[in-house]
Amino acid sequence: MVKWLPTDIGRDLPGHRLSGIYPVDAVQWAFALLRKEAVKGNLDEDLFNGFKGVDDIDNCFVVKSKGWDIFQCGLSVGYHAPKASRGDNSFDGKKLNAENMTTFYKRWGLYDDFQKEIKGLTEEDLIHQFPAPEEWKEAKA
Repeated sequence: MVKWLPTDIGRDLPGHRLSGIYPVDAVQWAFALLRKEAVKGNLDEDLFNGFKGVDDIDNCFVVKSKGWDIFQCGLSVGYHAPKASRGDNSFDGKKLNAENMTTFYKRWGLYDDFQKEIKGLTEEDLIHQFPAPEEWKEAKA
């Protein structure tokens, strides 16, 4: 995390640049190795819109709040297309992702800092696409 923004470590860097093991706030769960004891009974599967983002980061925060550590292991190799599990790049998919972001920020006490930093950014503004798709323009009309 950088302030309130989920951030991937080393995105777009050559793999040899991050070949160590680093403690982190959160990792994407595409390649996560988990201890059963850390997650069993600890994750709220009904809190977020499934497979629309942020739920993996929230899961990491939950696991850390239970006393577990999170590490980035640069000794492994894998390829994951960011946002691929969301299944679509539609306005509706982006809207569900924005709802997840708002839920996450509020749940972990980051919402006020987020709002101060962005100065009134709305949930609709969290939809990361410019220019706006035609369906968004139609939805706002």
